[in-house]
Amino acid sequence: MTTTPIPKPTFTQADVDRVLEEHPGLTRWGLRALSHAQKPIDEQEAARRSLRESERVSAVVDWISTHLRATKTVREGYSSYAYKHMVEQHLGRYVTNGEFILAALLCGLHAKPTEEGSPNAYFNLDQRVSRRARETARQASGSQHYRV
Repeated sequence: MTTTPIPKPTFTQADVDRVLEEHPGLTRWGLRALSHAQKPIDEQEAARRSLRESERVSAVVDWISTHLRATKTVREGYSSYAYKHMVEQHLGRYVTNGEFILAALLCGLHAKPTEEGSPNAYFNLDQRVSRRARETARQASGSQHYRV
């Protein structure tokens, strides 16, 4: 299997807006999930706005480009929810599922829902490298508590 490094993108608010336009169901919770679609519209809009305004996305982009490698096809294995926890352990602060998905899309990765109606996604990422990144994140976390 051929893998490639993920270069750290330089992105602007316009890039964030473009990705959000291409993925209209993406919020801080992740992809449009059936359970989230039942929430009040103002709560859904606030979840999308908080993702657009997040300051943590840049740190997640850095983590992805430093610790992961891309493949040509989307691989089932670790989901966005698992990756978000790896990032949290490494950074020592809370990261939302949507922030991880947005950062991955900004890095040029491809997302596929883990199943119909799920907020989680799989990506075109090398699972062997992902396992190493998970171990590195666990070691980095030690006994740190997350900072919001």
